[in-house]
Amino acid sequence: MLTDGEQPVHVFDAFGDTAVPVPPQPPVADTTGAGDAFAAGYIDRHLAGGTPVEAVRHANSVAARFLAGREAMVGPTALAAEAG
Repeated sequence: MLTDGEQPVHVFDAFGDTAVPVPPQPPVADTTGAGDAFAAGYIDRHLAGGTPVEAVRHANSVAARFLAGREAMVGPTALAAEAG
């Protein structure tokens, strides 16, 4: 498997190369953790018996939901500014 941001994810197997499109997303300022979310989604579907292509589709969905929820995350810097 080969990921490249917004470009299709390429799944390589005995049958060749399958390009799995990445659904369009609104612009994101911080992609920290997106790869981890993608990997977790892939492993989740793979362990549930999904094909590699199904696992990539699920992983794309998990990563997109993770990035969409980043706005709600509050780190120590934001808390310090509020207390300030």
